[in-house]
Amino acid sequence: MIVADITFAAAKDTAVLIYSSGGRAFPYALDVADPVSPAALADYVRRVHGVPDVVVNNAGLQTYWEPPEYDDPPPPIPPRR
Repeated sequence: MIVADITFAAAKDTAVLIYSSGGRAFPYALDVADPVSPAALADYVRRVHGVPDVVVNNAGLQTYWEPPEYDDPPPPIPPRR
């Protein structure tokens, strides 16, 4: 299993948990905000470990979001029945 996180230390902590449960895991640092980093890691993983059977991405980027302004208030939420 490949474990990637924003810092190598975080990825290593997760890999240690997997290893201590009887699994195998290889930690890598990955910054999904860097446009080069994901492709570079994917290429490296293919060369070293082969093509993955499953890929799970639960990373995300948080950006500031300003809620829209409305002229009228939203309609009331109907009560549950």
